[in-house]
Amino acid sequence: DSNSTNDSDNAVITVVGADLGITKIVDNEVPGEGDQIIYTIALTNRGPNVASGVQILEPLTNGLIYVTNSPSQGVYTNSTHIWYVGTVGVNSGAVFTLTVQIDTGFADTEITNRTTISASSVPDPNTNNNAAVETIVVNYLKIYKTTSPSGPVDVGSNITYTILVT
Repeated sequence: DSNSTNDSDNAVITVVGADLGITKIVDNEVPGEGDQIIYTIALTNRGPNVASGVQILEPLTNGLIYVTNSPSQGVYTNSTHIWYVGTVGVNSGAVFTLTVQIDTGFADTEITNRTTISASSVPDPNTNNNAAVETIVVNYLKIYKTTSPSGPVDVGSNITYTILVT
């Protein structure tokens, strides 16, 4: 090489990506048949870039019946099982609550529900936090309590409590 002044060069590389992550909790891990439970899914963007077109796949497993939902942003479509989040800024997030009812015929059954980040406008350098799972165990016991009389009573009156376990 007769000209060593052109043997090296520099280039600026812009890293495009966003570390999106989700967590999921359920308000009752041991519900009974017919009970309603609430899943809370939290999405975060740890950066380094804004992510748009973010979608979360939230299919309902057998034994779970859709009741209602409440996203902090975007919209959930029950027919596609997708939470269309939209744009999530760096160090920002969104929360989604999903209320479901436990179907009959699932007593003493484990039901596992998985949530997954399914789309984003930028690549995710850390896919280890792109899914969250919650498992519930459907209780086969139900306890019902009634009182008689059911309204106000006079001082000194008898009250009968009936407890039924099924």
